Amino acid sequence: MADIKKKILFVDRDRQACEMMRHLLGIAGYQAIVVTNMSVAFQYAQSQYFDLFLIGSQLEDGTGIDLCKWIRCFNEETPILFYTDSSVPEESTNVLAVGAQGYFVKPTEIGNLLFTINAELNALHRQEELTSIANPQV
Repeated sequence: MADIKKKILFVDRDRQACEMMRHLLGIAGYQAIVVTNMSVAFQYAQSQYFDLFLIGSQLEDGTGIDLCKWIRCFNEETPILFYTDSSVPEESTNVLAVGAQGYFVKPTEIGNLLFTINAELNALHRQEELTSIANPQV
């Protein structure tokens, strides 16, 4: 039986960053869906299952913080990481306050980013297992 790839939605206004991230996440064994604006990202987030959201701070039609707030209105469990070119300390505080689990400043060591993605996905999987044990199907 083939492993099912974990699915990540990457949102960034920079089209080159989107293509680079699609390629890097693909090499790492993930299925990456990439978009450049908030409205399309929101449609994807509402209509499809994702294992993780990776969001830039500035999008073509809004901010990553706004997108994170929208996602958290209907999805409190899926991990959200920010991948941004802003090193303003207040931004990292703001993204964590709206429900993100982590914050990376570009450029970052891709190994650190992939390690954190994997750690968040493993934590989510462990939480799902614990929930299923605590609430067995009858």
